[in-house]
Amino acid sequence: MNDLGFPGATLGGRPLAAPLEAPTPADLIGAYRQLIARANVRGIRIIGATLTPCEGFDVPNYCTESKEAMRPTVNSWIRSSGAFDGVIDFDAVLRDPSHPSRIKAGYASPDRLHPDDAGYQAMADAVDLSLFTRAVADSGPIFELDIYHAVSGKAPALALRFRDAEKLQAKHGLNVIGYWVPDGDPAWHDTFIYLLAHSSKEAADRHWSAFHADPEFQRYLQSEAAEPLIERVDTIYMHATDYSRMK
Repeated sequence: MNDLGFPGATLGGRPLAAPLEAPTPADLIGAYRQLIARANVRGIRIIGATLTPCEGFDVPNYCTESKEAMRPTVNSWIRSSGAFDGVIDFDAVLRDPSHPSRIKAGYASPDRLHPDDAGYQAMADAVDLSLFTRAVADSGPIFELDIYHAVSGKAPALALRFRDAEKLQAKHGLNVIGYWVPDGDPAWHDTFIYLLAHSSKEAADRHWSAFHADPEFQRYLQSEAAEPLIERVDTIYMHATDYSRMK
C-alpha cells in the first residue's frame, strides 16, 4: 500500500516520496508482472495479496480519494488475472462492507492503516495453507518451447501477430523469454519459435487457460479462421539440466 500512499504524503513535515513518483494502476500491475516473471524463470512461486483499506490514516495525503480509487483496480487484477500462483484476499477480510475504503470496526488498530490483533488473526485464518502444500506437489520450474509452422509465405505476418499478442501473454502471467525466426536453411523459413518459463507445469496450464478464455484471444481465433497463418504447432516442455546456465 505504501507504493500508493507515500508519493505526496508528509510525515513530520517531510515528504515520504515526491508527488511525481505516484504510480498508476498500470504501473503497479506492470511491476507485479516483472516480479512474477523474474520469479517464475527461477522456479519460484509467487502468492499475491490484495491491498487493504487505509481511510482514516492520520498522515497528510497518504490516503486520498484519488489514491483510494486506484486500489480496487489493482485488487481486481490481483484477484482475476491468473498471473499469480495463488491469491490471498486480505482486502475482503479487513474491509468494512458498508464502507469499503476503511478497515472494519474490531479489526483496525488506532492508526487505521494497520490491523489490530484480531485483524491479523483474521488475515491468518484467511490463508489457504494448500497454496503452500501445492508448491511441494507441483512439478517445479519448466520451460516451454513452441515451434509454429506457418502457412507458406505467412511467417512474417505470424511474427507481427505475436508482436501484438505479447502484452496479452504478459497480462496472464506467461513469461516469454524470447521470440526467434530461423536463419539459413530455407526449410525453416516458414517457422516462428518462442520460449517461455513457468514456475511449474501446473502454473503453465493455469496461465494458458486464462489466456485462452480472454475475449481478445477469442478475437484472434476469429482472425485466424478468416486468414489462416498456422499449419501446426509443436510444443515441448523441458526441464533444465543441473549444469544449465538457465534454470
